[in-house]
Amino acid sequence: MFMQVYGIDLSMEKLLQEVKSLPERIEMSSLDGNKSFKVIDNEGKNLFDFATSAVWNSRKQVIEWLQPYYANKNEIVDLFYAITQCQGWIKTTRTSVTVRIEPLQQASRRAAQEQLCRKLTSLGAQTPTGKIMIIEVGDSPI
Repeated sequence: MFMQVYGIDLSMEKLLQEVKSLPERIEMSSLDGNKSFKVIDNEGKNLFDFATSAVWNSRKQVIEWLQPYYANKNEIVDLFYAITQCQGWIKTTRTSVTVRIEPLQQASRRAAQEQLCRKLTSLGAQTPTGKIMIIEVGDSPI
C-alpha cells in the first residue's frame, strides 16, 4: 500500500511540473483546426437595452404624475402597480378609443386613479390611425 501511495505522489509531482511548464495563456488562432470565435453582433442587446430604458423611464414618469394626487408617498409605486393591474373595457368608435378601467376600492387611491386617467387623456395621445385615446375609470362596461 505504501508503494501505491508513493507511486501516486510521484505521478502527481510529475503532473504538477508539466502544468507549471505550460504557458499561462494561449492564442486560439495558433491551434490547428480551430476557428476563432465569431464576433457577436450587439444590435439585439442594444435594442433590448433601449426598450428596457424606455419602459423604465415611462414608469418613472407616470409615478411622478401620480405624486400630486396621492398623499402617502411610501405607497406611490404600489398604487402605480395597482392601477396597471386593473381590469377594464375598450370601446372604439370612428374617432376615438375609450379605455375604462375598474375603480380601486380605497377612496384616496380611486381619486388618484381618476386624476391620473384625466392626466393621461389630457395628453391627447392618438393611435396611428388618428383616433383619440380616452382613459377613464368606471364600474360598468362601456
